[in-house]
Amino acid sequence: MRSTDTAVQPIQMRSNPLDLAGDVLDKMLNFEIKGNAEYAGLEIQVFDDEIHGRGMLVFLSRAKDGRIDVYHEPDLRLDPAGYAIGNGLGEWSETHFAPARFELHDDGVDVDVGFRDHAGRPIRIVIDDRSGNTRNPASLLAPMGAAIRRPNRLPLVWMSRFDLVRRGGHVEVSIDGSRVRIGRLPGSVFHRRELVKYASDLFVVSVNPAYDGPIRAPLFSDVSIATGTHNARLEIDESSLLEDLVDLGQTQSRWRLIVDDAVDLVGGSWSARKTGSRLTLDMDVLDGWRPKRLPPFMRLVTTVVALFRTWPTTYRWHAEIELHRGWMISGWERTDVRGDAAYQSLTSPPAPKNRRTGH
Repeated sequence: MRSTDTAVQPIQMRSNPLDLAGDVLDKMLNFEIKGNAEYAGLEIQVFDDEIHGRGMLVFLSRAKDGRIDVYHEPDLRLDPAGYAIGNGLGEWSETHFAPARFELHDDGVDVDVGFRDHAGRPIRIVIDDRSGNTRNPASLLAPMGAAIRRPNRLPLVWMSRFDLVRRGGHVEVSIDGSRVRIGRLPGSVFHRRELVKYASDLFVVSVNPAYDGPIRAPLFSDVSIATGTHNARLEIDESSLLEDLVDLGQTQSRWRLIVDDAVDLVGGSWSARKTGSRLTLDMDVLDGWRPKRLPPFMRLVTTVVALFRTWPTTYRWHAEIELHRGWMISGWERTDVRGDAAYQSLTSPPAPKNRRTGH
């Protein structure tokens, strides 16, 4: 999933230290690749909006260095700075996909995508889990932010219609003519799903993108955005106390992030401290995502794989404001990155057994 972890927000005059940015995505499908020398994961994205245009994009996560190679159709309007997840951006290539089918139906997903990577290796993704029975997609917060080691924002990807490929459907992924193994989801005997995730109507919210630039006398207050049919609001409790810092010196309270006027995605604590002409602000994510009204199999998945719920709590924001100079420097850090490694271990399928030959 797309996020920025290298580029810093362009300089602009601001008054509120807090900021939100929003984006939308029409459709997405991704999975982990296991035991392949070249790649560790793949994601297909489809755009259909006025900002990006209409077309397809594919991420390939490299197995050796964690960089992300991006392949996209020429007509898409994209910013490479927005695709530096993991250990940074690798190849950035205009690509003609053939075939290029990604269809979502009431009874499942139908994908057939083919292209060549930068080394000329053919890659093919064929997935069809349509069953004739209407599916019941759920709303889910993507754990994409768990894979970012050096974030410059808190990336929240809210998937309004999320599902997993049904076990027994057709799933075939090949690289350079050889079929590859994909990640597995523990407990498949109960939930009957493959670890191939797909979603539509995605809302991407970036909380407090890193900033190094001018700021007026800071007004610490709620901030909101609206993108397409979605909206998000960052609410700050007792923000008026910031005006009294000259006398108080230090204060703290709570914050929360709400999407679509109803869903509390994450929250935590904030604190402010004034020392001379320097104002220090900190925000910790203490409240992870709490799933609600999920289908039974998704309740099982988000319970077994705790990373779905807890990854945001490893993010911390820090800002320093020089009041006399009128300048702010802010950024994010990860307090714990072990969860992503645990997730990779949990979703790794058993290695194929070698057959012994007699002598």
